Amino acid sequence: MVDTLIFKVKGKEYPINFPTVGQYYDIEASKQILGKGFYNSIIQSNLVSASYAADMIDIESFLSVLCPQLMDDLKCKSFKDLGIKDYLELKKAYEEQFVPWWNDVMKLFNTKK
Repeated sequence: MVDTLIFKVKGKEYPINFPTVGQYYDIEASKQILGKGFYNSIIQSNLVSASYAADMIDIESFLSVLCPQLMDDLKCKSFKDLGIKDYLELKKAYEEQFVPWWNDVMKLFNTKK
């Protein structure tokens, strides 16, 4: 597992470093804030539209904490102002690059010493 992911999107590269404990807290807290206290209900919903919203919340939570420069480069005031086509391009990069790396990070919690 690599400690730094080079996340590539829209022709730019962004280093995403292995998270600190504080960043991990911030990511999880951000999900609750962005979900307006309903994040757990959203992720448990069987609605496809809720699944889309959960993905949007997850992507914003992870990238705003671990890759703030990307968030600054989006050229919109807020992630919420991001157009759907631009979001879908970002989501594809997130799923192809970030998710496999993050899954390796999560595996560390399940390793026995």
